[in-house]
Amino acid sequence: MTTTSNQCKNQHYVPQFHLRHFAATKKKQIYVYDKLHEKSFKTTVRNAGAENAFYESEHNGAKISIDPKLAGLETLVAPIIKRVIENESLGSFNNRDKSIISLFCAIQMLRVKAPRESMSELNNTLKEFIEQAGGKIDEVEGFKFMDKAEIKRSCIGSVLAAGELAPYFYDKIWLLLKAPPKSTFYISDNPISLYNSVKRPGRGNLGLKVKGIEVHLPLSKNLCLSMVCPSLIEKIDHRVKKAQLLERALGLANTGFLDGAHNILDAVFTGNARQLKPENVEHLNSLQVGSASRFIYSSTDDFSLVHDMIKKEPSLKEPRRFKGNEIRKRCNDHEKE
Repeated sequence: MTTTSNQCKNQHYVPQFHLRHFAATKKKQIYVYDKLHEKSFKTTVRNAGAENAFYESEHNGAKISIDPKLAGLETLVAPIIKRVIENESLGSFNNRDKSIISLFCAIQMLRVKAPRESMSELNNTLKEFIEQAGGKIDEVEGFKFMDKAEIKRSCIGSVLAAGELAPYFYDKIWLLLKAPPKSTFYISDNPISLYNSVKRPGRGNLGLKVKGIEVHLPLSKNLCLSMVCPSLIEKIDHRVKKAQLLERALGLANTGFLDGAHNILDAVFTGNARQLKPENVEHLNSLQVGSASRFIYSSTDDFSLVHDMIKKEPSLKEPRRFKGNEIRKRCNDHEKE
């Protein structure tokens, strides 16, 4: 970490180089949708995805910032992502490139507001539960109520330890996805989105190591990097081989039924971008809307998807990272046992 001056600095939790790939014009302007106030506006990339002194904290009376370290990583990452966008392919990736992008993804997941929101909500929920049960915070062993500054310091510290998570990105199967004509990708203030179609009743299914997990990071208005659990690709490969055996056994010509699966496997083995259908882009954009703390960024002013999602689920305006009622229920269930 670096000691800073007393002057606050606008610090980006979504890097400027990344947002420029979603710019609406050559003037580096971008459209923004504010979920909280349900309105859109245009601003410069410089002013988007940033807050004053976001990465600054105090240690022994001195201001410390991790912003220079993040800027150093961005200097390494930016040309790699630029090359992927220009070539529309991951084919030129080497181990070093993949390692750098993996670290970037791990840090990007932790450098945003969402972890601070999660910690704050959990902190407040536990405090509320203890007080409602007649207890006192100061008397609970192992629990310390953290103020805003302490939460900030803790989350900044977790960013510095993000390298421990990088292998979970590296070990996934990587695919490059391309939006079809007239469709574009959103990116949000929490751009690493997670999705899992494999249900785990009674347990969460969005962990980086959980079977079936998909991790998505939009790279530009036209391209998205997807890192998926190897089990998903193995399942597709198994189904393709099984269907091919069946077709040969029945003497059938290529029916085209497996074209989609073949395209996925081709994207895996060649690194070339796989073109999606509009509904696939909408799905990935919906993940950005759902994971966003507040802001969604786009190269166009079309935020109809956001409007529709908020209309159906108003809680998306202020997403909760923890469900207080679920925590209370688990605590109550534990007391009954």
